[in-house]
Amino acid sequence: SIDSSVADLAVAVSTAPGTERVAGPLDVTVGGRPAKYVELIVRDDLGCDPGFFYSWQPAPGGPFWRQTSAGDTVRAWVVDVDGTRLFIVGETTPDAGPVLDEEIGDIVESIQFE
Repeated sequence: SIDSSVADLAVAVSTAPGTERVAGPLDVTVGGRPAKYVELIVRDDLGCDPGFFYSWQPAPGGPFWRQTSAGDTVRAWVVDVDGTRLFIVGETTPDAGPVLDEEIGDIVESIQFE
């Protein structure tokens, strides 16, 4: 259980079971708003079916990927958008290469809020 702050969610993500923190939580901006960034490497396969990285209940249509495996890198940005925490995440496998990391960063940098 965590409160509704961006900082607390970022800390919770940075200590996710079975992961090793690579970076963060760091202060960043997303769409011109203050945000937090966390980067993790998955070290243990904890059998998280159907593949959600997070441990809270997903909203319908929420983020999903088929599986998270040991060695995968999870990059997460948490930003407050008018009182709602927005959790943006990208995952790559060890063989993905740096181009995919750059593309994920470009996508996050392109986010704008109106």
